[in-house]
Amino acid sequence: MKRLILIFFVAVLVSACGKVSGDVEIETSEGTLILTPMMDNAVRVRMMGNPTHEVEELIFTEKVPAPRFKVVKNAEMVEISTQKLTVRYHYADETLSFLDAEGRELFREKSGSRMMKPSEIMGDPTYETCQTFEMQEDDHQFGTGQFQDGVLDIFGHSRRLTQNNTQIVSPMVISSKGYGILWHNYGRTEFNPGSEMFTIYPIPGEFEEPLVFHGRVMPGRPVYEGTFEVDEDGMYSLLVCVGREGTRGGHQVSVDGIRIIDDDNAWLPTVSATVRLSAGKHTLNVVGSKAEAVELYVHKSDCTTTFYSPVSQNYDYAVFS
Repeated sequence: MKRLILIFFVAVLVSACGKVSGDVEIETSEGTLILTPMMDNAVRVRMMGNPTHEVEELIFTEKVPAPRFKVVKNAEMVEISTQKLTVRYHYADETLSFLDAEGRELFREKSGSRMMKPSEIMGDPTYETCQTFEMQEDDHQFGTGQFQDGVLDIFGHSRRLTQNNTQIVSPMVISSKGYGILWHNYGRTEFNPGSEMFTIYPIPGEFEEPLVFHGRVMPGRPVYEGTFEVDEDGMYSLLVCVGREGTRGGHQVSVDGIRIIDDDNAWLPTVSATVRLSAGKHTLNVVGSKAEAVELYVHKSDCTTTFYSPVSQNYDYAVFS
């Protein structure tokens, strides 16, 4: 049956235009890209690997009628259009772009950023998946769950999407441009992950002043300090992995003596903030960890949005408009 469906879609594409329902499969250099219009304003994008483990469906649980859509092909692209959303596959760089009902581009995939790579975790097969999207400069994004970093507009902001005590995550963003992206993966996901990692160690023998917490005097916490470097002036998102065991009093993070993070939640293994930095070296100071070292991940905040998952069943996301 699957072969008959594939032959049918080939016939539709060769005829250059037709209204159909179901999946559209496109062969790429990385594998078969599957585009599935789910509703008039929603399209799912997948690349399927060999099944690695059973995964219960928790998101797309309801059966809804498949919408009718139009498929058009020319020498440069394949275009799939519903009433409210258009997806274009560009042959030249094998990317997808997404347009609203008026034909205005919302965003597009960054060329060369699609990844679905076989991997292994503790002897079990899995996949690493990643996708970077190019957005417009005046975009604003909201979502990814209930975080305590005080950041509402997360465009260019880094977050580690893992469930923690008092912190709930959802790998979905909603934009001021009228689109939404759901990264359909149930494992850990890095949102705008850092391109560089720096290890920051405690200063030997240096502790902050004893902390009075709810009437109790707590021993002074170790102070971590180190340097990191950026190549150019601009906005950067700094994500600090403070380890699994935090300390009473939360986390205090400073860059060049200026406090950028100050919370009182010891349960958070990662904290992040976006700051403007000049090119060159900077000093990072961290209090709020008991680990041998803390990790700093540096992301250049630009007009891109990236989802990266080290453990995945398939490459899978959905776009809404």
